[in-house]
Amino acid sequence: MDNAGIPLRFIAVLLDALIVLLPAGIVIGILSGGGWTESSQGHSSAGVNVGGGAFWVLVALAVAYYVVCEAGTGATLGKRIVGIRVVGEEGEDVTLGAAVVRNLLRLVDCLFFYAVGAIFAATSPRGQRLGDRAAHTVVVRR
Repeated sequence: MDNAGIPLRFIAVLLDALIVLLPAGIVIGILSGGGWTESSQGHSSAGVNVGGGAFWVLVALAVAYYVVCEAGTGATLGKRIVGIRVVGEEGEDVTLGAAVVRNLLRLVDCLFFYAVGAIFAATSPRGQRLGDRAAHTVVVRR
């Protein structure tokens, strides 16, 4: 098994954020009443505020997205695009329990723009972030 490495994993996270989570955040923000517009002297602005309850809905949706994709196929859309997947430490398919553990700990790993996860991965011989270590998983090239 060839470890995926931090750069590919980071690109996969960015792709997931751009392709899945950003559009979901916009929809959740609008549906929760967080859309706003402003006009003055020929200038207009519009945006979406995802705060309060809408933020927690988005966090839950993000964790569910990662859990379902990784437990079902071993990869999210971003991971598929860059050619990596999550497997157990022995190369077996990821279980639902392992996917839940690794993605709940993603909330810690993603602190400081994934600096926490990058530090754990850089100091691990198998490139495992905190969530991977707790779930006994590794991210490998397909």
